[in-house]
Amino acid sequence: MTPLRLVYLALTLVGVLVPAADHFLRLAVHGFTAEGLLPFWLLENKGRILALDHGIAVLAFAIWSGAETWIRRNWWALIGLPLTLLFGLGAGLPWYLFIRSRPID
Repeated sequence: MTPLRLVYLALTLVGVLVPAADHFLRLAVHGFTAEGLLPFWLLENKGRILALDHGIAVLAFAIWSGAETWIRRNWWALIGLPLTLLFGLGAGLPWYLFIRSRPID
């Protein structure tokens, strides 16, 4: 398995384990019941979980777009990285896909 694939697999595990650990800690404090989890998801912790999830997605996108840009030598695609850091994944990823989908010269 290549180092890049190992990084993707590690990010997948982080993407599963970070929210799972957060859920487990919450349930350990408030009880292992649906009533303990529902307010947690709906009210108290949604922003933090989404921020963690978004951070993992941005990191995975940065690694993937950097690696693929290096291979394809499609340097315009790198503009997606500052777009992502300044405006979010919703700006950087579509830009990257737009540039990547054009025919290769």
